[in-house]
Amino acid sequence: MMWPWVAVYGVSAGVNLLLAVGAWGRRRVAPAFAATAVMLLMCSWYVLINLLVIVWDDRPGRVAVLTGLLVSDVAVVSAFLCLALLLIDRAWRPSRRLLLLLAVEPVVSGALLVTNGWHHTYYAVMPHPGQPFGEPGPALTLHTIYLYTIVGTALVRLGRAWLQNPRDQRRIYSWILISSLCPVIAGLVSLVFGLSYELAPIGMAITAVINYRALIEEGLPAQVSIARQRVMETIQDAVVVLDRAGLVLDANPAAHRLLRRLRPGASAEVQGRSAAELFGVHVDLAEGAIRSLTLTDARGVALDLDLSIDTLPDRRGAALGWALVARDTTELNDRRRQAEEANEKLQQQLATIEALRADLAEQAVRDSLTGLYNRRRLMEILAELYDQDRPFSLTLLDIDHFKRVNDTYGHNAGDAVLKLVARHLTGRVRLEDTVVRHGGEEFVVVMVGATPQDARARMEQVREHIAEVSRVEEPYIPVTFSAGVASAAVHPGANDLLHAADEALYAAKRLGRNRIELADPASEAAA
Repeated sequence: MMWPWVAVYGVSAGVNLLLAVGAWGRRRVAPAFAATAVMLLMCSWYVLINLLVIVWDDRPGRVAVLTGLLVSDVAVVSAFLCLALLLIDRAWRPSRRLLLLLAVEPVVSGALLVTNGWHHTYYAVMPHPGQPFGEPGPALTLHTIYLYTIVGTALVRLGRAWLQNPRDQRRIYSWILISSLCPVIAGLVSLVFGLSYELAPIGMAITAVINYRALIEEGLPAQVSIARQRVMETIQDAVVVLDRAGLVLDANPAAHRLLRRLRPGASAEVQGRSAAELFGVHVDLAEGAIRSLTLTDARGVALDLDLSIDTLPDRRGAALGWALVARDTTELNDRRRQAEEANEKLQQQLATIEALRADLAEQAVRDSLTGLYNRRRLMEILAELYDQDRPFSLTLLDIDHFKRVNDTYGHNAGDAVLKLVARHLTGRVRLEDTVVRHGGEEFVVVMVGATPQDARARMEQVREHIAEVSRVEEPYIPVTFSAGVASAAVHPGANDLLHAADEALYAAKRLGRNRIELADPASEAAA
């Protein structure tokens, strides 16, 4: 009866080895192919070792064969665990710590096997031709439990992944789970019924075929969830999944950190709690625009959150639950507020600078004593009027006997006279007329749209008013002025216009002062 088992074991080893080569050739597609290739290679080794156990009889070196069988047991289940973890998370890689932990048990069991002749704890009865696998001792039983523990851990992790992933990503896990049960069930049957030959190698051949088909035909890269848990753990935004009743189903570490910050003494468990309990305020679960929340943490520090809500629909579009993503925007909002405050200060500074600039510009064209425009501004006004070809008349007036006032009463009295004349001039002319201090005791009045006769008549009224009411008391100083009027229509240049008005002014002084004369009566009358 031994040779049929030899044939079956040989076929199983060949199938595993052939598929291992095929999986290794696809290792660049995904790391799971490399893990599968290693696992299938270990399965082939395991089957071959079992074949050697059957045919080796009592030849020397049987302990070495049994040691190889022990190592192959551990290698197969370890490779299966790594494959399961890679299927669950494609970014997973075995750490040195895990590899060292997996190596501890086979080293201890191997030492017990090699020294079994002294203590008989690994085999109570060593294998022999009539009983190829001997009678297990307590160490071998513990070794077997260890192997099934690793396999069970891998199956539990695969089962959890099957439950947590969408339906379209479950098929790969379904096939791996089904295939993994074959050698497990076969091994349990051999163990329970005390068979002389292990059925596990036969189950491994079936597992190899199913696994290879699952990885190739089910499209591993498209089916495997891409590190879902890793993304949830590393994302900085608080992610909370709610069920249809609005209670928390799942939350990432960022959500737990947020809860600890808001309420340090609260329970760390968030599952089963409502969004209002989590955030401390009512949350409208209607899907829509991002909501902004301002909360206060346990230290009294304001915490700004942008909360986005997305509905998780079923196949008919009904809400199965909601996904809430809370992003901490406190620092961003602080920076924005600081930028706004800095911008406001900058605008205020610019406004102040502009006001100062305008004030300086105004001061540059104003007489500091009387507040009237100065000669510089007068020349700008005249240039603008000439450019616009607008008719206007200009009156140049001079305060009578002003030098005598300065010499007799002092410059303070002279300044008082100048301010008095400036005040009455601006108060008696039209709003559209411009009064300018031309220099010293001379003033200019520009009358837009006025003929020389109109300008003379208006200035006569001003002259009479000043002569009548303008007095400087303590000491008593009467104030009068003489003036000359010229028309822009007759004198096409600013300098010519001022010169003509100046000539008329001197004519008024020669004729006795306190009077107004036209620059050229005949020409001015025609204008």
